[in-house]
Amino acid sequence: MSPEQPTRRLAAILAADVVSYTRLVESDEAGTLAAWRTLQARLTEDIVVPHRGRVFKNTGDGFLAIFDSAVDAAACAVQIQQTVAQDQARVEPERRIVLRIGVNLGDVYLQDDDVLGDGVIVASRVETAAEPGSVLVTRAVADQVRGRLDVRLVDGGKRELKNVARPIRVTKLVWGETARAAPDAARNARGAKRLTLSVLGAILAIAAVVGGWYGWNAFGPSSKGSDPRPTVAVLPFAHDGAEKAQDDLADGLTEDVITALGRFSSLAVISRNSSFRYRERQADLQTLGRELGARYLLDGSVRRDSGRIRVSVQLADTTNGSQIWAERYDREGKGLFELQDEIAQSVASMLVRHITQAEIERARRKRIGTLDVYELYVQGLALQRGHIESAEPGKMLLQARALFERAIKLDPRFAPSHVGLANNYLAAFIEPYIEGEWRNPAVLARATATAEDALRVEPNDAMALSTLAWAARNRGTKDGLVQAESLFRQAQAANPSLADGRFAEVLNYQGRSAEALEVAREAMRLNHYYPPNYDGYVGHALLLLGRAAEAIPPLERCMARAPGFRPCHYWLAAALADAGRVAEAKLHAADTLKIEPTFRARDPMLMQLYQRTADRERMASALERAGFPR
Repeated sequence: MSPEQPTRRLAAILAADVVSYTRLVESDEAGTLAAWRTLQARLTEDIVVPHRGRVFKNTGDGFLAIFDSAVDAAACAVQIQQTVAQDQARVEPERRIVLRIGVNLGDVYLQDDDVLGDGVIVASRVETAAEPGSVLVTRAVADQVRGRLDVRLVDGGKRELKNVARPIRVTKLVWGETARAAPDAARNARGAKRLTLSVLGAILAIAAVVGGWYGWNAFGPSSKGSDPRPTVAVLPFAHDGAEKAQDDLADGLTEDVITALGRFSSLAVISRNSSFRYRERQADLQTLGRELGARYLLDGSVRRDSGRIRVSVQLADTTNGSQIWAERYDREGKGLFELQDEIAQSVASMLVRHITQAEIERARRKRIGTLDVYELYVQGLALQRGHIESAEPGKMLLQARALFERAIKLDPRFAPSHVGLANNYLAAFIEPYIEGEWRNPAVLARATATAEDALRVEPNDAMALSTLAWAARNRGTKDGLVQAESLFRQAQAANPSLADGRFAEVLNYQGRSAEALEVAREAMRLNHYYPPNYDGYVGHALLLLGRAAEAIPPLERCMARAPGFRPCHYWLAAALADAGRVAEAKLHAADTLKIEPTFRARDPMLMQLYQRTADRERMASALERAGFPR
């Protein structure tokens, strides 16, 4: 049997190694081998597997494991070190097993059961640089872990590692009492920190929708000599009280905004030192924008009063002094832990919509020949978003495609253009909008390759990961669905604010419609301006759950907004038939056949997606009752 072709993906790799293994074996070979074999089995079964990891290589004195999530890998590494330290505390010092662990997030190749590539090599080299009993991670892992694990991050600087061409910045994870030098202060700050994350966890969605993620940090500035990205400055948040605690709260909130936004390369974020120079200075927006070099200014205020905390945030356009968005949060301090979702919803839905629309309108006011890379991208994005509700979807897709292609030609290192083009190919592959492209394997291959181009520019780009996931789903195979789920989860780990309802459709076909319903509704909650197909995914989930009557309203909403979107037609026909409204179902079946005359109730490409026989039969039977030919 010939070996499987290698597949490339982004993964977290954990490398663990026993310190002074040779000395231990020379001192007591049988005892060391037996002790390490027993301990390693426990670590694998009790820690690696529960953290959704897989050990793919035993090296004798250590092992390598792969994870979909960098957070899972780091949490696993910390628990391994804690467990080993506790287990070996009873052993004589000269016979103790002590581990070094390194964790990296990077590209790997999967072939059969093995994992190869640069991502594995870097993890192994980082492990050799770790101190005994410690966990050392690369910068990409540290960015994912920050704020999500109860650890302190200690910058280890850049290291020259054997057989690695470039210096690697590493971070040490510190846990336990060492990580909490001032536990009382930490407890007092925890509520404020949660509010900080609440307000700003979704402000990060600016980056997601304004431009995706631009490959700036990895490749330096554009060869064109100017940065096309919108620039944002975060001014020091004000506070009303005279207490130092309120001053600290406001400064902490400001710093967390700057740090969090800086993780997304779709925006150029002015540094803290520059922003904080304007703490006491009064100036109009245009002056501040000109002096800071920022198109947008984000500022806010914080007030703590009688157990309540009030936070206000505003976003303004410095070019004309207009306020784009503002919001106020007034809550009891004891409810801070529950605020995150509510605040994220408001910030993500309002801020993203307005700043994106501002950029689109700015680009529309310019002649096509004068558009820069970013402006070409946002114009393409506007056309692409509108195609599903258009009477001429194919024409709009081709217009958007031309803009994305021009942007890529101007600067191939602008990752969002690659993501936009990949989604364009996917839309053409999935629906019969462009002659010769519907269900054409070459078009799907182009979509996959273009999404991979985006990941080469920005390896942890959440939108690129979710787009690659959607391409995997459209392969129409069980393996494709499994890979799609893995990639969607990686995208969510890279950006928890990502609201991509397409993940729900993957779960629907995997026979997990209850989970799909939650995912779709969460995507809609985070984005009040969600596309019409999200209603379709909700209706599809309800239909597969046997709740046909409940499926009809969301499917009708999808139909009203996107009359040319073929799946909502046949899902609605099936739901009506399942609900006993057969006459109405036949009308929608007729509408579907006008769009796609060759559609059949047991369409092979559709039926093979359903992994549960019960789901496949429910859908086929309902479509037949709606009047579709077999």
